[in-house]
Amino acid sequence: MSELPPHEAPIDFPTLLVALDWIQEHCVIPDGFHKGEPYILSDWQARFLAHFYRIKPEAVPADLAMAFTSQVGLLVLAQKTGKGPVTAAHICLEAVGPSLFAGWAKGGETYRCIDHGCPCGWVYVYEAGEPMGMARPTPLIQVVAFSEEQTGNIYDALRPMIEEGPLSLVLPTTTEG
Repeated sequence: MSELPPHEAPIDFPTLLVALDWIQEHCVIPDGFHKGEPYILSDWQARFLAHFYRIKPEAVPADLAMAFTSQVGLLVLAQKTGKGPVTAAHICLEAVGPSLFAGWAKGGETYRCIDHGCPCGWVYVYEAGEPMGMARPTPLIQVVAFSEEQTGNIYDALRPMIEEGPLSLVLPTTTEG
């Protein structure tokens, strides 16, 4: 299990922590001096995703659509704050990572990448009472913005995030189509 950054306040609600760890294990920094190094979520990015994947305490695996406290999310911040890279990482997770609720762990259950077509060898061990995650069987991901430049900001981070890291083994081609 990878380490999440220290948080200003603890994440004390049920959420898919496996999803946040998965991002940090599979996504890479898309550009700059640290291009290709692991993408480590900042505090605000981890908190945004933790709230996005927040699970209702009464959730049951058979009702996947209603397991989450919210069905949509909106990220609005100033320019150059890191919206493009975190959105790209979120897209990667939704495409091939554990982004759906798969039940409550009794403790000791694992999410093994090899079981989901990823040969990286990563294994996540769930704690008792933790929400477990699974991949979407047929993901449909659409990138929508007010301008092509805005969607370009996301694709400019998404392509190298996939192509320069372990996701290249799972997502061999990246296109805008």
